[in-house]
Amino acid sequence: MYFYVKYIDIEEFKKIENEKLEASDIQNKTLLVNPKCPIGLIRDYISDKLHLPEKTSFGLCTDKTVMIKLSQFQPTIDGLDILKEKETYYVVLTDTADEQPSWPIVPILSKFSKEYIDFMALQKRKSTSSAKIRRSSSIKSNSKDTVSISSSGKVRSNVTDTTTT
Repeated sequence: MYFYVKYIDIEEFKKIENEKLEASDIQNKTLLVNPKCPIGLIRDYISDKLHLPEKTSFGLCTDKTVMIKLSQFQPTIDGLDILKEKETYYVVLTDTADEQPSWPIVPILSKFSKEYIDFMALQKRKSTSSAKIRRSSSIKSNSKDTVSISSSGKVRSNVTDTTTT
């Protein structure tokens, strides 16, 4: 019983972010973690393996970009209540003040790795499709749906566009 955590050391990640290190030289590492223990212990173990500074807030994100903010859970909660066995998670830095993570979420991975490229592409597709949904719902909110009953008792529904150009 375990799950995977893919990552690179935080110092390597910072150097890549500051463009002081060629990311193509760095390979992602994989950590096997037993979820059958308290989430606080899991959090400490991951933090230690990544060499994160003390009090650094981080979360785990699935390859489908589902964010799990570990700091929101009591340290004594069983990891199996939150994390799925055999799932792969990526480590992401979070701001403890934010309820919603900022987008795009950037995993602590090598930028030239397949995992990183796939993850960022999925986020982009999701943000594009959610923007289309928002535009679509705003168009729908500008239309007026009317229902009328004719003299013969038939119900007619008309949708009229109330947008002005």
